[in-house]
Amino acid sequence: THRISIPRFGNLQTTESLNVATATAILLSEFKRRIIET
Repeated sequence: THRISIPRFGNLQTTESLNVATATAILLSEFKRRIIET
């Protein structure tokens, strides 16, 4: 297994909701792609 982390940027180490949504969409599409390939 591989560990996946979403880096945080800025002085307060906060992540904007749009960045989280984009990262989640990429992650889910990668899972879906791997399921379809198998």
